[in-house]
Amino acid sequence: MLSLSLAWKLFWRDWKSGELRILIFALWVAIGGLTAITLLVDRIDRGMTKEAAQVLGADRLISGPRPIDAKFSEHASELGLNTSDLLWFSSVVVAEEEFHLATVRAVDAQFPLAGSLEIADKAFGEGKLTRGAPESGTVWLSNRLLYLLKLSVGDTVQVGVATMKVAGVVVVEPGGSSFFNFSPTLIMNINDVPSTDIVQPGSRLSYRLALSGSESALSDFDQWAESELNKSQRLLGADSGAPQLGSALGRAKNYLNLAGVLGLILGGIAIAIAANRYANRHFDHSALLRCMGLKKNQVLSIFCLVLLLAGLSGSLLGSASGYLVNEVLIKALADLLPEKVPAPQLATFLISLVTGLTVLIGFALPALICIRSIQPMRILRRDLAPVNLSSWFIVSVAVFALSLVLYWYAQNLKLVLAIVVGGGVLTMISLLAASGLLKLARRWSQTRSIAVKFGVEHLQRHKSASLIQITAFGLTLTLILTIFLLRNELIADWKAQLPADAPNHFLVNIQQEDVDDLHQLFASKDIKAADIFPMVRGRVTELNGEKPEQVLPEKAQNHNSLRRELNLTWRNEMPEANSIEQGEWNMRDATEPQISMEQKMAEALHLTLGDEVTFTIGGQTISAPITSIRKVDWDSFQPNFYVIFNPGALDEMPSTYITSFFLPPDQKLVLNELVRQFPTVSVIELDLILNEVRSVLEKASLAVEMVLVFVILAGLAVLFATTRATLDEKLYESAILKTLGARRDFIRKTTLVEYWVLGILSGGMAAIATEGLAFALYTYIFKMDAVWHAWIWLAAPVAGLLMVVPAGAIGNRKVLSLPPVAILNDS
Repeated sequence: MLSLSLAWKLFWRDWKSGELRILIFALWVAIGGLTAITLLVDRIDRGMTKEAAQVLGADRLISGPRPIDAKFSEHASELGLNTSDLLWFSSVVVAEEEFHLATVRAVDAQFPLAGSLEIADKAFGEGKLTRGAPESGTVWLSNRLLYLLKLSVGDTVQVGVATMKVAGVVVVEPGGSSFFNFSPTLIMNINDVPSTDIVQPGSRLSYRLALSGSESALSDFDQWAESELNKSQRLLGADSGAPQLGSALGRAKNYLNLAGVLGLILGGIAIAIAANRYANRHFDHSALLRCMGLKKNQVLSIFCLVLLLAGLSGSLLGSASGYLVNEVLIKALADLLPEKVPAPQLATFLISLVTGLTVLIGFALPALICIRSIQPMRILRRDLAPVNLSSWFIVSVAVFALSLVLYWYAQNLKLVLAIVVGGGVLTMISLLAASGLLKLARRWSQTRSIAVKFGVEHLQRHKSASLIQITAFGLTLTLILTIFLLRNELIADWKAQLPADAPNHFLVNIQQEDVDDLHQLFASKDIKAADIFPMVRGRVTELNGEKPEQVLPEKAQNHNSLRRELNLTWRNEMPEANSIEQGEWNMRDATEPQISMEQKMAEALHLTLGDEVTFTIGGQTISAPITSIRKVDWDSFQPNFYVIFNPGALDEMPSTYITSFFLPPDQKLVLNELVRQFPTVSVIELDLILNEVRSVLEKASLAVEMVLVFVILAGLAVLFATTRATLDEKLYESAILKTLGARRDFIRKTTLVEYWVLGILSGGMAAIATEGLAFALYTYIFKMDAVWHAWIWLAAPVAGLLMVVPAGAIGNRKVLSLPPVAILNDS
């Protein structure tokens, strides 16, 4: 009880005198930025994921070739999830003399669980938002199917053996645009399926259970379903169901998590510096408490309680400020954010509070432990310093606390290891670079004015403190520049990945005799199209002469490439969105087959160059060695393939052709002419997916912009804490100089010279470190091509000057204004 009372009095006194304000301010900024970033990431992420679910038509989908067991819907209902039963299959639909292959979507009254379903009362009319299935005995047709069958709303169409009335036209359908949805759409009531007699033994069907609900319930369902699914079933989410959205969301999450992590590290650095200054200034107080009869552990517990009070104050202020900032941003940017931004979660605030205390303990406690070893004699002999802890111990405590918090926050072990290990290496290199740069600065100053020479010599005399300052400033600038760099190039990469004229239509089932005519049609309409690829469908049946289940672990046996027929092609030249990772591209015309395989498929099936893969194509088998492994940009919206053969190897196989092209909205009627001229061709419209991807990228880019602001604020906290850490020493030295006759102008010049040199050296070190860190992040985290940034080498020193010099001038105002007598008496 005595310890708590003394701790409170000491805390209150230090707060009023300003001793704790720096530490609390550093914690306030760190936790405020962290809370704002965490809330922003969490709420936008959940909002974007909900919007992305519109492409899928639900938050989750279970799909399989056989009816979904009732246990899944029962468990979903127990968790409070909404469910919808769906059935997809292909069937020829007939209208008098016309017939065409259609993708039939049998839905129930709960359809759709996510996204918009718009039905019009005439062809190419304005759609109305609709929910549920068509009335029994009726169907809805897509505009294209209506045109192909030469029907109007009110006419009848035959599906299997059942005759049904056309009750509407599908304008927008959630989950309907897909790379595997080759045919125009017909939507019917799932209760009418038995009357069609289409579902027979051996029919190719896709049973689906759609689910939607809260994030926590979905997460619980995911964990439960993982062990309940059989090998033929898949659980799809917004990312797995729409790969282009998954890529966009994945990169956005990685960036935002990285920004939060770096902001937290900057806050930790500021806390460590502020806590070290606080401990050094309280050695005398510790000695006085020891003289009053307190034991070592009692003194330590008192200062730990002070630290806890400071931590709670800073964390609570930071959490509250972060929440307010987040709410202001959410409301100010409501038009650009997801339509329904989820409310903040209580867990986010608890994480921020615990994070603040953990970081404070990890970075500040080692400095305070030194107080425990203060001897009572220091009250008479000020030169008695405490026993210093092992540097390795201090670093280990800080790194352990940081690693713990980072993993809890990011939930990405790879990212945490990259930050901790990379940060350690970067710090060591930075210290060495700072030492070398300081020596160069000293040589340069020898021929300069006395003020310049004195300022640089002061840095050299206090080399340890100077190296710490250069390293702290340099690392701070490195992290800010890295985040700024990533922000620019990530957004640029997204825009390049999905330009305005990205292909938004696919053509499949093109016959060989139609290829030349199709080229002419594209040319006459000035349509930008990709290459036209031949395509056959085949299944992988053997790996190096053995069945996959005999040579692969169970997880690899479930890879998608083994569970379905693959689209196979052949060509001389490598496709545009591909690059060679292993081997050489040498696809010359030859009857002896060879293949180029996509990188991730090769890794999943444990295959490498020279391995032989056997395919079954139309009842025939063909084996071919792997001569190259490719990296494929699946986000290119171009025809891409897991496996590419050499020309001549598949000449005996019946094939069709596939291509993609861009068609502006005002040229949609060209599709009618295309279908009329090429009646066997199927058109896949990807407008919905493209619109959703662009929406997600726009909102992710906005989040990137806002996160950068908080990282800069955390960096400013480090600058402020660092300049304040050397304030006592500078006050004492300025008092000595003034006593010896130095003018105020001379002291101001020498102080500015110090920070000019620190700013330039920090900027130079940051340029080196930023290039290295950016290379590692681009290569291993964001999977982007690393490039050289010449402008960094000029921008970094300039940024160092603009940040360090003003911070130094503001933080050291007392050096010029305080009289020497006041300083010397206090010392």
